Amino acid sequence: MFTYKVKIDPRIQKIDLDDVIQKSLIQSAYLISTRAKELAPYRSWNLRRSIMPDLTEVSNRRVFVWSNAKYARIQELGGTIKPKNGKYLMWKDKWWFHRAKQVEIKWKFYFLNAMKQTSEKVYNTFLNNMKNEL
Repeated sequence: MFTYKVKIDPRIQKIDLDDVIQKSLIQSAYLISTRAKELAPYRSWNLRRSIMPDLTEVSNRRVFVWSNAKYARIQELGGTIKPKNGKYLMWKDKWWFHRAKQVEIKWKFYFLNAMKQTSEKVYNTFLNNMKNEL
């Protein structure tokens, strides 16, 4: 989680902070989701397409960037995939069939890296929106 300290200017009392914060949160969510899409691993582009901002709680000063792909979490954090039914996992690439008792997925941290890489832009988004309202 990122936290920023902002020095309060007396002119700020004249503006509607809720509108500025909501506008900044929406812009920040789109910045982070765009960068996460660029960093996400891809084979079929499914994971990249599924990354999106959730703006339903903007009024509560919260936004989320998430993915509805079933495998998004294991791609982000890594882990072991084991078969649910049977002894082996089976899959096919272009030419060959493969089987394994388990598969280790290495962490990618595309969401975390997206947040780190856009933190400066997010900070500037809030500052610019405040300046524009003054």
